[in-house]
Parts: sequence; C-alpha cells; structure tokens
Amino acid sequence: MKIDAVLKDELKQFLKQKISDEGRRIIIVAPYRLDETEIDSIRQKFQLDYKAQISQKEDKSLIGGFIIKFGSKMIDLSIKSELQNLKQSIYEIT
Repeated sequence: MKIDAVLKDELKQFLKQKISDEGRRIIIVAPYRLDETEIDSIRQKFQLDYKAQISQKEDKSLIGGFIIKFGSKMIDLSIKSELQNLKQSIYEIT
C-alpha cells in the first residue's frame, strides 16, 4: 500500500509537532502541592523552558524532594529514591 505524498507530509508535520509539544510538557511529582515560588525556583535551578506547561502530581510515598519528568527524561531527587539507593548499597556490601 502506498501512502499519498500530501498525507505523508501532514503526518510528518503532526509527529514533529507532537514531539515538540512533549518537550514543552513538564510533570513535577512531589509529596505535596508546590506553590508558584517553589515551581519558579525549580524552573531556574534546572533551566526549564518558561513556555513549558507544568503539571503537578502528588505522591506521598516520595517522603520529600521531587521528581521532574520531561520528554523521555526524568530527574529523581526524592527521599524515597535516595533510601532505595542506600538500601541497594547496603545489600551490595553485605
């Protein structure tokens, strides 16, 4: 089956836009809802795009800290992951 050239170009444009939009969506996961000051501080610290749409999710199991997800990347600065890393290190030592 052959794809029409116009349809193929439209599909390429759509996929490029979708990929671009994904890069502008940032999810911050924290144990509590962050206020605007905290979000601005995170934007500055991690040099996040100010045009990016930020959404928040609450996850009390993180204990403290936060996780930033954008595109296919993730920055995990939560206490939960630090404790898991510490636990893994202890298991490797013993």
